[in-house]
Amino acid sequence: MGRIIILPEEVTHKIAAGEVIEGPFSVVRELIDNSIDAGATEIQIVINNGGKDFILVRDNGCGMDETDAVLSIQKHSTSKIKSAEDLLRIRTLGFRGEALSSICRVSDFQMITAVAENPIGTTVSCSFGGEISSAPCSANPGTEVRVRNLFFNLPARRKFLRSNRAEFLKVKSEIIKKAIPFYGVGFRFISDDKKIFNLHPAGEINLRFLQLFGYELVEALKIFHARGDGFEITGYITGKGFSVSSRRLQYVFVNRRPVEEKSIIYTINEAIRGFNPPARYPACFLFIDVEPDGIDVNVHPAKSEVRLKKQKDINRTIY
Repeated sequence: MGRIIILPEEVTHKIAAGEVIEGPFSVVRELIDNSIDAGATEIQIVINNGGKDFILVRDNGCGMDETDAVLSIQKHSTSKIKSAEDLLRIRTLGFRGEALSSICRVSDFQMITAVAENPIGTTVSCSFGGEISSAPCSANPGTEVRVRNLFFNLPARRKFLRSNRAEFLKVKSEIIKKAIPFYGVGFRFISDDKKIFNLHPAGEINLRFLQLFGYELVEALKIFHARGDGFEITGYITGKGFSVSSRRLQYVFVNRRPVEEKSIIYTINEAIRGFNPPARYPACFLFIDVEPDGIDVNVHPAKSEVRLKKQKDINRTIY
């Protein structure tokens, strides 16, 4: 008898969900992406126990009607692309139509959403990949998502979540990575009933830097611009008077998408080697703008890695 089997759909869905949703920080990242893509100007994030037990993300974006709300939590349902060709010119943070479906399969999920044109909203619920239910409800325009008991149906995955403190810090990092490039959006973050920060919409990026990192860093920032064939770079980097003991304040954004681009970070640090004492690093915020067809964001489930057509040219320009 053969030993190869085709896995049941229930199992494959759990595996796929685990690739997209690695922990509470992944849930928060995906929900913030949806809020920004929906045109939100105010986003509130609330977590309990590092997000393991409860996550809430509320926005004032465009919201959805009942039909779209029910469709939105089904696998590969999206309003952001319609064909394979659209993958070559992505302008939104989300695009695969996997996030909400994946969250639903590993949590007790509820979404409340409404559009400005209709005084009646919709609540949609789904518990650990079970039946989807929906009902009319009273709601303000925008969307609110509540996620409870993450990975309760995957004990091994839940077991390997880190401490509440560690998961909280990962969630906080994800929020900061979105708050920097989208400085015109307000972010309110509450953890275990404690206000962590309340970032009002900022008219310019220096104000967002000030909100997040304080006066000393902002005063030390130097700005530089560079332009190449098909790309433009704007960078903010601290001078000799400001440094930290790790690269934790070094960020790269491509078309406002935070990315883990190790080669660019390496190039930056090589270019400024000698300006800081050994084992000390500047704060750096690098914004790279390219045409949508100059970047492939469909590389990693977390969308944190990208491929750039002009990677070598960009590195040379930075150096």
